Amino acid sequence: MAKLTTQFTLALCSPTGLDTDREAVRQAVFEVNRFLSVEGKQVQVKGWDTDVRPTVGTDAQDVVNREMIDTADIGLVIIGDTVGSPTPRSPSGTVEEARSFIRRRKAGAAIDLMLYFKLLPIRYDRTALDRLAAIVAFREEMQSEGVFWREYETDAQLAESVRTFLPAAIRGLQTETSSRLNDEVPLAALTVSERKEIEEGVLDQEIAFADAMAILSDAAVAIGGHATRATDRMSPIVEEIRASGSKPRDAKKLRRVVNDLGSVLDAYADALSAETEKFEGSVDAAVNATIAMVGFVGSGELPTDAAELAGLEISISEARAGMLSMAKGTRESAEVVQALPNMTKELNAAKRRVTSESQRLETTVTRFSDRLAEVGQAVQERLVALNASKLLPGLGG
Repeated sequence: MAKLTTQFTLALCSPTGLDTDREAVRQAVFEVNRFLSVEGKQVQVKGWDTDVRPTVGTDAQDVVNREMIDTADIGLVIIGDTVGSPTPRSPSGTVEEARSFIRRRKAGAAIDLMLYFKLLPIRYDRTALDRLAAIVAFREEMQSEGVFWREYETDAQLAESVRTFLPAAIRGLQTETSSRLNDEVPLAALTVSERKEIEEGVLDQEIAFADAMAILSDAAVAIGGHATRATDRMSPIVEEIRASGSKPRDAKKLRRVVNDLGSVLDAYADALSAETEKFEGSVDAAVNATIAMVGFVGSGELPTDAAELAGLEISISEARAGMLSMAKGTRESAEVVQALPNMTKELNAAKRRVTSESQRLETTVTRFSDRLAEVGQAVQERLVALNASKLLPGLGG
């Protein structure tokens, strides 16, 4: 069935002085959109620094509100070492924007607020302490409004958090905007079209997850094959090097076989690099599909909730085991390469390339394995909650 693209708008809110942080968010949203496009969804980022046209309003913040805040689906608010400059209505424009999202949500709008605080060293001068006091006051206000925020230290941590949680936020908005799809509506009360919408949404995520895992599996097999072929090709060459090394008069032959070994290692490094690129994109897709599926299945109240999540938990566990096994095999291959004799500059450079690409792959595998572990924990918690909700009515009777 053909699907129209659903557009969501994310208002990027922050005081000045957070340029690299804002760019990190934009890059993270760009990466999330590659995954969301499969579902027919896209997130458009709007910021006061790029998308507010020059015009006249009650004041400058009023213009920003009309142009960007009042129609946004998600507000992503970042606070660094200051809440920003005051407006006629609030301690700062950023504070006013956050309050606007809370006010609209209380009024029933299907919107969300993602709040981030940057952890920075404390300066002990009067101006810095005044700014800190304003930040503390804002945090306390947001806490009283029921806002859960996250903290970060680096742009990379901020981007990683956005990549992890934005798909779930989009899924939550989609659920809220469906006229009757919420936790208070029993499955029997849903129309046929509403049930079909839920089932198709879950199916989309299952397909995305399965496709991503298939690519992951292919990448793992390919990497293992490259390692095996490289080892098979190296063995006779290494033996020839050892034989030639005992006969200095065979210097020309020794040079040839050393060059052959360098070519094998270069080819292996190229293969590792190519497969790591595929691997990174596929794991991102698998993680994001899983996060979205957990939120969507749980809110949809499908009869197959527990079965869907139990199967997903198994798939995640198997995926992690496969990734860690692949990392171990790659590390062992790199150790074999490092044990080769240092003969020429070219050979040594090829050995370093293999080591570098192997470490890159292992780092990627470990990072995404940790992400999948977090998602797996969320799946497990959702599954426990679902099972508990089924048992409690019986206990009460």
